[in-house]
Amino acid sequence: MAQIDDLLAQNAVFGVLPLARRAALARAALNRRLRKGETLLRHGDIWPYLFIIASGSICAHKESVEGRNLVVTTFSAGEIFWGLGFFYEEMPMLVTLKACESSLIYLWPREVLLPFIKESGVFSWE
Repeated sequence: MAQIDDLLAQNAVFGVLPLARRAALARAALNRRLRKGETLLRHGDIWPYLFIIASGSICAHKESVEGRNLVVTTFSAGEIFWGLGFFYEEMPMLVTLKACESSLIYLWPREVLLPFIKESGVFSWE
């Protein structure tokens, strides 16, 4: 679990947590490996999660009504992404997220992260 510990310590949001709380968060993480081109979530999905990228990259795609596909942004190793459903219940995603390359992410559902946010003002501020 050293890799996730290092990722959390180096991240601006998670790095403010005390070591014991970061360790608890690391233990609560779900890991997911994605193959290049694999879809993590689709436009319109309700997705109340946060993830941090351990390796690889995740691309946010927007598709036009004509079927054209535009990569809006790319998230790389060490970056985090919060789904809209994390902040607003039942809010659908505006993009599709796919692995741009083979990737490993660690993710947490809203109900797991919420206690950490509520107990640490600095964490919630970040």
